[in-house]
Amino acid sequence: AVPGWVTVLALAVAIGFLLSITVAFSALLVFVLTRNEITLRNGTLHLKGGGFHERVEVDAISDIRTVDLTATPALTPGKCENGVRLPGFRVGWFRLGDGSRAFVLLAGGRQAVYIQSRQGIAVLLGVRDSMALLATLSSARTHCA
Repeated sequence: AVPGWVTVLALAVAIGFLLSITVAFSALLVFVLTRNEITLRNGTLHLKGGGFHERVEVDAISDIRTVDLTATPALTPGKCENGVRLPGFRVGWFRLGDGSRAFVLLAGGRQAVYIQSRQGIAVLLGVRDSMALLATLSSARTHCA
C-alpha cells in the first residue's frame, strides 16, 4: 500500500504543475491581446491589435480628427462584433453609437483619433500623442496627393 503522504505529495505536485501552466498561458494571452501596433508604410496605415489587423490607404482618408469619446456618443464603441473587449481595452470590429462599424484599437482613455476612409473603413485609435499622429498622416497625405 502507498503511504498517504505520497498521495498528497503527488497531488500537490500535479496541482502546482497545472497552476504554473495556467499562469504562463494567461500571461502569454494578455501579452498577445494587448500588443497594439500602428505603422505607416508605403502610403498605407497598418493597424494591428491582438489577432486583428486592418489597412487604410492614406490617400483614401476622407476625415481624420481627434474625438472625446465621453462627449461624442455617436463614435463610442458599443457592441463587439468581432474583437476583444476587456476592462479598459477594446480591439477589433465594433458597432459605434451611431450604428456604423469601425475597427477599434483602444486601451483606456477617453481621447481617440477617428479616421474615415473613402474605402468605407472607419477607424478609432487610442494613441498617446494624437496630434503627432494627425501631423504624420497629414504630411503623408500631402506627399501622396
